[in-house]
Amino acid sequence: MESGSENWAPVPVSSDLAKECVNNWINPSGREGTPSPAAMRAFAASKAELQALLDQIETEYVRMYIGRRVHVEDGLMHPCLLMVSAVLNKDLPVPVTDDPEEEIIDLIDTYPVGAAPGSPGSVTYLIYDFTKPCPPRCDPSSKLFVPANNGQDCG
Repeated sequence: MESGSENWAPVPVSSDLAKECVNNWINPSGREGTPSPAAMRAFAASKAELQALLDQIETEYVRMYIGRRVHVEDGLMHPCLLMVSAVLNKDLPVPVTDDPEEEIIDLIDTYPVGAAPGSPGSVTYLIYDFTKPCPPRCDPSSKLFVPANNGQDCG
């Protein structure tokens, strides 16, 4: 599929699906086993996708999680990149951990907020799935596209 015909709209996913995807990466089993490094070279994200994430109230950081999920098109496990809003623990109205100065806390699902002036009592934070991986959506002309020793390219 060519990139011009793909839907590049932001894709929020449930925290349960995101957790399943991350678990598929951390604890691979069954379908396709452990992926090779050449099977996950990079991810593409549109400005609109990134902006939707950054526009969530109180987002000061973004945490990126690598996962794998089954794609409807081919029934195979493919890599995905999940991004969540994050904030310094010390900026929360009630710090989550004992180290309020340095801890960066993920903002997932409904979360109390209050660090930003005029913020509401709670916000539902979305997890975004940036699943436009290379391969197959690669740029072989990029200076960062390094050939794999085993000959696996962007196919």
